Amino acid sequence: FSAGELLKGITILQRPIIAIGLVVKSVNGIAQYGLATFLPLYLISYGYSKTEWLHMWSSVFLVAIFANLFFGFFGDKFGWRKTIMWVGGFGYAVVLLLVWAVPQLLGHNFYVMAFVLCLCGVTMAGYVPLSALFPMLAPDSKGAAMSVLNLGAGLGAFIAPAITALFYSSLGAGGVLGIYAGLYVLSGVLTPFLKTPEELRQQVALQNERA
Repeated sequence: FSAGELLKGITILQRPIIAIGLVVKSVNGIAQYGLATFLPLYLISYGYSKTEWLHMWSSVFLVAIFANLFFGFFGDKFGWRKTIMWVGGFGYAVVLLLVWAVPQLLGHNFYVMAFVLCLCGVTMAGYVPLSALFPMLAPDSKGAAMSVLNLGAGLGAFIAPAITALFYSSLGAGGVLGIYAGLYVLSGVLTPFLKTPEELRQQVALQNERA
């Protein structure tokens, strides 16, 4: 380990694709870290007990364990970026809106709410291929790329409760969930830009052939 390697871990963020990847990874864990900061209060106001909340929240991560395994294989078939974009990005955004809507429409309905929250575990796993894709975005600096991936995970753990602290009192649970959903949409929009250097070279070559 040297100062040069440490510097490489910082300067790699100057690459636009790595910076975009950092944003996508930061969004990845926002709901995981953020929902627990305010969702119990929201659900309790609709008659859910603390015990019900704990059962539902633990189920999310039980489902996520198996979903992680599934989307590892699924991503290889469907495509890494497509899986991240449609399942992790857009899919998670829709699920977060359902998390807000179910108590609004159905009040206290444990089984429906538990099902919707378990979908959080499914869509959370949509980001699994990102760990495989990220080092390929910088094949000359794979270690530095993985450091950025870990940085994104840490940023997500910080950003999520910060959003709750800033907006829950004024916007309520619906507003915070809307912000989270918007960030996941942003993640989905950015994901197609996460192309490897080889893919970018092929894209340029194809454009030159057409010119």
